Amino acid sequence: MVEPDVMAYVTLIMGLCKGGEVERGYELFREMKEKGILIDRAIYRVLVDGFMGKGKVGKACDLLKDLMDSGSRADLGIYNYIIGGLCNVKHVYKAYKLFEVTVQDGLEPNFATVNPMLFVVGKEERIMMALEVFEEIKGKGFSTAAIYKILMGAFHKIGDVQKALSLYGEMKDLNLELDSSTYSIAIQCFVENEDV
Repeated sequence: MVEPDVMAYVTLIMGLCKGGEVERGYELFREMKEKGILIDRAIYRVLVDGFMGKGKVGKACDLLKDLMDSGSRADLGIYNYIIGGLCNVKHVYKAYKLFEVTVQDGLEPNFATVNPMLFVVGKEERIMMALEVFEEIKGKGFSTAAIYKILMGAFHKIGDVQKALSLYGEMKDLNLELDSSTYSIAIQCFVENEDV
């Protein structure tokens, strides 16, 4: 009997995950581990993505732990999937902690890394956490009008119009593209601040 090689396993796992049969893909993953077959990050990424698509955040986190326990590092794609999944189930603090690990691992966060955390802000402590994330990525030269707009809206929502207007001023100073919803938030803040 011919044993499947790494490529055969990878192909099967990817196909199963794309077809929505992540559990079956995970069974093949476990079979690979039992046989001592080398498993690369690509397989972990496919499984993490598959579990996130099924809303199984715990399974995806277990895979990340397994990857790290094996002495390997996760790539940005894996971190992004898990951060997004944690935010989807409102575990923003855990997502923020994982963001910190991402930065400590020397990876450059991108929009997919930070957007889920910024999107779920609403309470003041979460907004302050999001602001910390924003300041960190801004210091590395990554800031977009979309991120500014999300934070402006969040600060306006909790009544901190001064901070929202400060962000609006930064956007103008950086010559970021201001759209109608950005102007709408700014106008509301100016009105509430009686600065019209």
